[in-house]
Amino acid sequence: MEEQALPTDGQDHLPPETWFRIFSLLSPSDSQRVCLTCKLWNDLWQDKALWKHFHRSYLGGRPRPPLLPNAWQKSVKGTLALMKPLDPSSRFDLAVRQGNIVLVSQMIAENPSLLRGIKTEGFYDYVSRQYVTRSYDVSTSLQICAAELDNLPMFKMLWDFCQSIPPQYLNHPVDIETIRICVDRMVSMANEPMLRYLLSVSTEAQKYVATRSYGDLHSLSFATFLAEMGADLSKASLAKNVMNGPLALWLLDRMKWAKMDQKSGPPHPVVGRGKFAVRPPPGVLKCALFPPNLSEKSGHAPRCVVKNLLKEGASSDDWGQLLEDYAKRAVIDKKVLKWLLKKHEEEQDHKEENLAFYVAVLEKGDSDMLRYLIKIGATDVNHVHPDWGMTLLQIAVRKGNTVMVESLLACGANPKAKGKKAAAPISLASQKGLPDIQVLLADASSKKTGTGKRKRQKEKEKKEGNKEEETQEKEGKEIENGKRRKTEKVKKVESPASKKKQETERLQEKIIELHRWLCETDQGAFKLVAPIREVKDARFNLFELKRACKTLKLRPSSQRKDDLLLALLQFLEEQQALASHEL
Repeated sequence: MEEQALPTDGQDHLPPETWFRIFSLLSPSDSQRVCLTCKLWNDLWQDKALWKHFHRSYLGGRPRPPLLPNAWQKSVKGTLALMKPLDPSSRFDLAVRQGNIVLVSQMIAENPSLLRGIKTEGFYDYVSRQYVTRSYDVSTSLQICAAELDNLPMFKMLWDFCQSIPPQYLNHPVDIETIRICVDRMVSMANEPMLRYLLSVSTEAQKYVATRSYGDLHSLSFATFLAEMGADLSKASLAKNVMNGPLALWLLDRMKWAKMDQKSGPPHPVVGRGKFAVRPPPGVLKCALFPPNLSEKSGHAPRCVVKNLLKEGASSDDWGQLLEDYAKRAVIDKKVLKWLLKKHEEEQDHKEENLAFYVAVLEKGDSDMLRYLIKIGATDVNHVHPDWGMTLLQIAVRKGNTVMVESLLACGANPKAKGKKAAAPISLASQKGLPDIQVLLADASSKKTGTGKRKRQKEKEKKEGNKEEETQEKEGKEIENGKRRKTEKVKKVESPASKKKQETERLQEKIIELHRWLCETDQGAFKLVAPIREVKDARFNLFELKRACKTLKLRPSSQRKDDLLLALLQFLEEQQALASHEL
């Protein structure tokens, strides 16, 4: 007998749902045979719903990472390929980490010793490339699961499993230390769902959350969750959360900071600080201005956080040094600089005039910052530093900073101002061989004093201007004399209204006539031409004309009165034509 051939694509009339029902009875290991059978089977085998069924049947959980093309298929094939060369203990560890609930349940049912302290001797670890000895129990699995995000179903299953087995059958039951490790890992990863579940099933976790100290709180929502769960956030480190503006402000509003004296112990009360009874701890302001893990170009804490810290009495050992260090940053906030300057002046009880010498952005030619410092009275552009004996312009010339020289000259720096320990700026530029700066200083000096070529040129232009004025006066006198010598008197005849005025009046009359005709003939157009009635009542005022054109959505060629009238006339003529056609 001849072998019956397989049905081709054209002869196969089964619906796709039937094929999916058939394929769901197979396993992922049959992929190669199915795909090589025919094109139809290959296309149907790539369906997302089919591989989603395989994932939930053989592995459980969700694919990682999710929301990728063919995520279910890649997750099934990748997980099975990873587990194939591993021993049972490592396979169980990987399944727990990836949240494969179905696979973990099957492995526990087949080999319950995976969670009972069984040791594996001489296991070769491909990561560290050495033989190691491992022990697996419930505590280890819970700790592994707690270190993963979106692994709550696996954590619930393991917890229920260890609670269902009597303690005498577990070599390593879940102890307090394991619970604390799990809480620490969940807090460090801000795993709110898993931590909420652990707090709901374990009293030890509740006690530990209420007594432990907290560092990085990650976000405002996670901090509020910890507060709801009874966590004491008064010990939280504001310095580690100061870069998060909303979270830092929330901590400042919630916590009552105390500046502890090492000798006496109790906090020092501060009167008149609003709702706070104690000051923020020392060092928080410095962490806000100089974040330890960020570069200078990344900025600092938000302005609102710095403002609240200063308002509530944040202290510093040396406000002058703090101001100088902040001014040397590559990125600074003008407002924060002003607040620190005010604190420094209150501490020193005198006006600070040397701030501009330490602002690093001035070396890049930041004229706006220099003008701001002059505006708030923080510096004088010609001030001589008491220790260095030089002005800002002399320092810029000595460094050869052309951009800074231009900025200082634009802000009114005196190019001839001399310090106590250096020559004039133009002399310094000559000594150092800086021709570009020499030209800038020479131009600024000539503008300042009004001498040299510019002065002579201005005087020459002034003389030429006087000569032109005298020539014009003579020509005017000659014209007047010529008019007087004329014997015939020109009779001035009063001309009628100009053509422009006549045209305007004609347009107004035409608009009045068309408006009256429309109101009498077409009752539906009465509301439409209501703005024109207001224009007529206002005697064709320019403002009313513009408003009428805007109301009627007209587009005149210009905003002159004649063009506005012409646009209204054209509109009325169109309405008249429509009304005549209907009649």
